Amino acid sequence: MRNTTASEPLLERVRREIGCPWLSDLRLRTEPARLLEILRRIPAGDYSYREWMDALEYLAGDAPPLPEEPRLRLLLRLERAAGIYQK
Repeated sequence: MRNTTASEPLLERVRREIGCPWLSDLRLRTEPARLLEILRRIPAGDYSYREWMDALEYLAGDAPPLPEEPRLRLLLRLERAAGIYQK
């Protein structure tokens, strides 16, 4: 469930924190490493499963089957794209 402290949608929050004027700039002009840095700081519980799914689909073009956790999958995809690998 979405935390009541999160007053704006997830993708808008990421857009604002990165400083992009348009949401489409997140996908088209933002380095994966920068997206990863921002998304790692956002606790999973701040947003609903659906919002993490939307972010995964929009930013990574990937929709996981249920019940896979979309935030984790999004972070992993961006790590690969940024050339960062967690062990």
